[in-house]
Amino acid sequence: MKVTPRTLEFPLAMSDPNRSKRILHASEIYGSYYRQLDPKRYGGNNDPDLLFAEGLAWEQYFEKVLIANGVQCFRPGEQIGEWKGKLVAYSPDLIVVNGHDRIGEIKKTWKSSRLKPTDKDFAKYLTQGRMYAYFQGIPRLTYYVDHTVGNWRDYTFPQLRIWDIDFTKREMADEMKTMMQHAEDEGLWEKAEAGLL
Repeated sequence: MKVTPRTLEFPLAMSDPNRSKRILHASEIYGSYYRQLDPKRYGGNNDPDLLFAEGLAWEQYFEKVLIANGVQCFRPGEQIGEWKGKLVAYSPDLIVVNGHDRIGEIKKTWKSSRLKPTDKDFAKYLTQGRMYAYFQGIPRLTYYVDHTVGNWRDYTFPQLRIWDIDFTKREMADEMKTMMQHAEDEGLWEKAEAGLL
């Protein structure tokens, strides 16, 4: 038997033809903020295309599972919000319309299933959620988190954790002020308009 290793000759993460060009995306804002806050953790010593592809596959599969089990939800596609006259694109994974409307965020992570929304490692998810909640006008979110390696101790198989979180208007407004100030300080709107992001 002869074994020859190969590499993929094209990127796994395809460009989304529906994503707005030259409009700053919320993910660029909170991504930049957290890379600056903790470069070691969020600096990107990984293959972002592969992580993106795995996460997107999980999102699309899990949405089908929810719908097949009677959860009324849909993928809203890219939305455009406004902050003091400046446009920000954002893309919630789901809008859940059973009872009170909720935003649904579907996550796939190598972090331990012991992770709780009050932990530091959940902060980026909360920032994303508060921004989407502010723009969407829906302060309620459900996080569906697939912990790929369980708790990394006595259970090393995938575990799903589901968290319902309701944000206050103050929490959303404070988060937006912080993120929008960061975008301003880093010139992110100008970079987006120039096609540099």
